[in-house]
Amino acid sequence: MFVILQDNSISVKETTDSVSFKVLRNSVNTLKGSLADDGYEVAYKDLSGNDTPQMLFNAPASDLQGALRKIANQYEGKPIGGVLLLSDGIYNTGLSPLYANYNFPVHTIG
Repeated sequence: MFVILQDNSISVKETTDSVSFKVLRNSVNTLKGSLADDGYEVAYKDLSGNDTPQMLFNAPASDLQGALRKIANQYEGKPIGGVLLLSDGIYNTGLSPLYANYNFPVHTIG
């Protein structure tokens, strides 16, 4: 299992241009294919824990630590190869994700 976790907050949309979004979408699609080819089941989720096939960027807040905790709870007892967090790094709800322990590696793309 590998989880791609997308920060779907408004702040991401406000600080990223359309060309960067296009490059990001293409890169994520390529990554999903590569992970599947390597035998990983890939889940694509937003910070609320919802499966999301699109990048909408319409959430008013970002709780990065809460989202990572939801993943840990949802996949408890299952091997997680990692989580890729797509975010601008701004969290305005919850605790800092830097000080929490997870049973999987967290990779980030800002």
